[in-house]
Parts: sequence; C-alpha cells; structure tokens
Amino acid sequence: MGDGRHFLAALIQIDLVTVGHWAQEQGLAYTHYAHLASLPEVHELVDAAVQAVNGRFARVENVRKFVILRKQLDHDDGEVTATMKVRRAAIEKKFRAEIEEIYGPAKQEETA
Repeated sequence: MGDGRHFLAALIQIDLVTVGHWAQEQGLAYTHYAHLASLPEVHELVDAAVQAVNGRFARVENVRKFVILRKQLDHDDGEVTATMKVRRAAIEKKFRAEIEEIYGPAKQEETA
C-alpha cells in the first residue's frame, strides 16, 4: 500500500506451510493460522524479511510499516479472484482496522 499516502506499508499474509514448518523447527507451538500469525517470533521473522528486501531498494521505496493479517485471504470472502489476484478495493474495506493501525484513522471529508 502507499498510493496517495505518505509512505509505503504492507498487509502481509504468511504462508502457513512455510512459516508453520519454521515454527516447528523453533519449537513454537500454534494451533491455527491466526495463532501462528500472532506469535511475536513470527513478527520478528517477517520483519527481518521485510528489512532484507528493503535493503535492495531506495529509502522512498521501502516498506516502513506492516501488519501480518490474522486470516488468510480467501476467494470465497471476495478478497482475491479465482486466480488469487488481490482485490484491492475489497482489501481496503475489509482490513480497514489494520490499515488504520498503520496510517491512523482516515480523515472524513466534510459535507456541507
């Protein structure tokens, strides 16, 4: 995210299989996707990956803040297409709280 905003940010969906395998290797117990996504160690893992990618780009192109989604994006919920392309408008609406966590509350336009 970042179009029309002061800095780049990201809503990140972890890969359950990959991160789950990593968590098992680390001896971290979890019961489901949301639990795994909420672990501080997973946040640190993702932060390290984001920082590594940021190192390859100019500062203005860096992701400055991110939130790990507590649920996987789902076609049935209208968040992605059948070919797994993200539906940006649906994401902006559905994950408004997460976006506000990053950017702060959206300013409401005054109506006259």
